[in-house]
Amino acid sequence: SVGYPRGLIRYDSEENLARPEPAKPHIELRNFRVIGYGVALALMIGQVAGSSVPCKEKLNPHKFANDEHGGETVTTVSVEKWERGGKGGFALTIGRGKEFISVAMPLTKFLFAGEFLRVFATEQCWLERVSKRGQT
Repeated sequence: SVGYPRGLIRYDSEENLARPEPAKPHIELRNFRVIGYGVALALMIGQVAGSSVPCKEKLNPHKFANDEHGGETVTTVSVEKWERGGKGGFALTIGRGKEFISVAMPLTKFLFAGEFLRVFATEQCWLERVSKRGQT
């Protein structure tokens, strides 16, 4: 306590703050897959970053059936530690269909990306449940 009244700072929604008597916030898990992918990527990045030899880890491909074109789109994500021609580093690679983007980076940015993905997935996964009219 730093001499301020309790409850002065709190996490809440605009709707709940506007009420004369705020209800307790109801937080629920929105999409388990989002947090699963984020945490899996963060763990893979940590594992690859700690490796003493070059290695590559991949998430299972995500397949999406595209009804408009009658095909299937496959998205892949991988992380790797690489060494070529006396140089080395880390990379995140994302592929969709036949197109790939690979971003090379030093260890510090690689670890930051892992932590960012973990935090981002965790934050995006939770949602305040909207209460039904007349209920608190």
